[in-house]
Amino acid sequence: MHRDLAEILLDAETIAQRVDELASQLAKRLDEVATRDEPIVMLPVLTGSLVFTADLIRHLPHKLRLDVVPVSSYPGPATSSTG
Repeated sequence: MHRDLAEILLDAETIAQRVDELASQLAKRLDEVATRDEPIVMLPVLTGSLVFTADLIRHLPHKLRLDVVPVSSYPGPATSSTG
């Protein structure tokens, strides 16, 4: 293991606790604006965010719908896809 990783990485418990905190904050806000009849649409960007999104929605008591937003590179020299 690289010697700096212990200082850089967060352990699973710390991440899970923060996800729970975020879900609690989000649930309070959604309670103010959401109706129970219509699902809330979650829009994670790209598939790399799906694990985090799944962890988050497990903590939400609301009816949810999940749609993934695909993103592609813009044409031009400043941005390009590497894979």
